[in-house]
Amino acid sequence: MQVDSNEYALRPAVSLIFSLLTIFLGFAVIGQTVGLLAGAAFYDGTFNEWTNEFSSELRMSEKIRTPLLVVQGMSTGIGLILVPLLYLKFIEKIKLNFLSKAPNAISISLVALLVMVFMLPDSMIIDWNSNLTLPASFDKWVREREELAAAFTRFITQFKGTGDFLFGMLVIAILPAIGEELAFRGLLQPALNRISGNIHLAVWITAIIFSSFHFQFLGFIPRMLLGALFGYLYAWSGNLWMPIAAHFVNNGLGVLMLYLYQLGLLGFDPESTEAAPIYLALPGAIAFVWLLTIVRKKLSHEHQQVSQQA
Repeated sequence: MQVDSNEYALRPAVSLIFSLLTIFLGFAVIGQTVGLLAGAAFYDGTFNEWTNEFSSELRMSEKIRTPLLVVQGMSTGIGLILVPLLYLKFIEKIKLNFLSKAPNAISISLVALLVMVFMLPDSMIIDWNSNLTLPASFDKWVREREELAAAFTRFITQFKGTGDFLFGMLVIAILPAIGEELAFRGLLQPALNRISGNIHLAVWITAIIFSSFHFQFLGFIPRMLLGALFGYLYAWSGNLWMPIAAHFVNNGLGVLMLYLYQLGLLGFDPESTEAAPIYLALPGAIAFVWLLTIVRKKLSHEHQQVSQQA
């Protein structure tokens, strides 16, 4: 099954190398640089103080929280959205038809429900992965990095009001949903598919790279599975808005639950890695497989209809 029917200007192997470079340079170099400059406008201090505090691993002072969100938003918006779009348009010279297809409301709703149901069985995998026993020296380093990442996440999601929450939703949920899906499913997955000629291989290798991109080993497996789900949603539909919607539901629901928990409106900590009870996780797994079958048939049918009309 071909993910995208576009005619690419570059050969598959060259496309793969350029895709990886585009993602890395876009996010880690161009996006971070622009974000650092933009974040300085929101920092109460000199530019040198800002860069020093930004480069510190313990960057937890209140005055740096908004600038950090600005950096993250710019890194994603420029590095994973603008740069990949420019690459596809002017280097690969393809039509961006995977972004021009209007999403079907029913399909989007089914995809959203699929992701929410997946959270139940996935919680068991999250629990298992977070408690995975690693070699002693590596385990200590991994857990220190995980604790630091968790502390940073808690820090940037301490919302002070509705406006703060909406800004966090933009930076943590909306922009990553668009940017990461464009970079990984829209850019990298088709390149791997063109090389291998095997969509399953392309989906899973992309999912592995996607999970590695987040640098969190104790959440590697569940994030890889989520990436594979996004990859198949794109493969079946040929419409990037499907994995974007799924990605947004996953991230956005997490941000919303954090905010509700902070307001005292949620009775459990959404940051907990504890597994859902088996009486919820098992039916959730069954419901997920059932919904996945329905979603696959519907998206594939819609994709086939669009292809025939083109």
